[in-house]
Amino acid sequence: MKRCILFLLSVAFVFLLFSCDSSGDNSQVGKTEDICTIILHPNNGTSDIVYNGNQGDLVTLPIPYKDGQAFAYWFDANNNIFDGGNGFAYSSTTTIELWGRWNVTIDLPEGFNDIHSYSELRVELPEFDHDDSYCPFWVDMNGNKYSPGIITCPMDNIQLHTAKHDYDNQYVCRVCGKCIKYDILDIGPAGGYIFYDKGYYSDGWRYLEAAPADLRVVAGMPIVDASISGYSSATAGYVFGYFRTKDSGSNLYVNGTTTYNTSNCTGTAIGTGAMNTQLLVDAMGEQSYSSSSGSVKTGNYAARLCDILTYTVGGETFDDWFLPSKDELYLMYVNLHKKGLGGFTYSEVQDTIFYWSSSETNGVPGDAMVQSFRYGQQYTNSRFESNRVRPVRTI
Repeated sequence: MKRCILFLLSVAFVFLLFSCDSSGDNSQVGKTEDICTIILHPNNGTSDIVYNGNQGDLVTLPIPYKDGQAFAYWFDANNNIFDGGNGFAYSSTTTIELWGRWNVTIDLPEGFNDIHSYSELRVELPEFDHDDSYCPFWVDMNGNKYSPGIITCPMDNIQLHTAKHDYDNQYVCRVCGKCIKYDILDIGPAGGYIFYDKGYYSDGWRYLEAAPADLRVVAGMPIVDASISGYSSATAGYVFGYFRTKDSGSNLYVNGTTTYNTSNCTGTAIGTGAMNTQLLVDAMGEQSYSSSSGSVKTGNYAARLCDILTYTVGGETFDDWFLPSKDELYLMYVNLHKKGLGGFTYSEVQDTIFYWSSSETNGVPGDAMVQSFRYGQQYTNSRFESNRVRPVRTI
């Protein structure tokens, strides 16, 4: 019996001994390392670089190589910048991604300053003067096109040049893809019908293209796309608007007087619509008077709505619209409407639906010329009348 008791006491003593020994610092028991992954995207055509390390460790960021191009820096998703060759700490247990950014030179022809920037940043390509024999784009050695204005800087150095139109037998430029020759009734680049061909390029244009539909204001913006939600229920007619220097003043022509002058007022001929529109908008500004007297104004007047219109077709945005002159508007009646094209609106009973031209009336500064699409007559109309608007652009 004594031996049994002694054995049990020995076991208890050993248990207590080990328990006391393990009661010390056990902070390392069950601990795992905090692993962090860093993924580097060099953007030089090589594979990504992956590092795995413990939180707090340092890794030296490499300096990638690209033939003929200098490395700039690494950057993260928040556009924080890290220089190659410096230490980078594993500061998080989540995956960190860095991207390489390169020095880029855009080599431009003599007469232009080369552009020095970094890959994928925004830079501005200069405009250049060109006649109708040249493409309106900068072109690189691979035939890629770059429009003047703000672009995203490419990943590699590039050399840009101007290029003359190279026609195929369909009169489409092989360089820029622009159709150079249209026939009347062809669909133009902005989706509307070509209704006039001057026969040659001068003053930067040859053709007139009508907008694909009447202009209407939807959600505060002028549109010419009849498929847009809200178009069919939107107001169809808009005022021409009055020009006065004060609420109680006389109605004026765009030349600021009550006397029409062919040298500084709106014209009627083919080719004057764009200038007419500019003169009207310059005179009346962002708002015209809505009626022949009083203080009420509106920004939704015919010339301005055409002037601020933008319309995108096939990824290309067109913002060069204007209100056609009297003679340009008549051409739309002859070359489009009489052939059942263009979707113009008219009354079969009498001339009660008209379209505004941009031509002021000689003799009455409170009137302007309108076009009926019933039988093609043109009339003068008070500028407060709500008439339809069909924008036009040149090609």
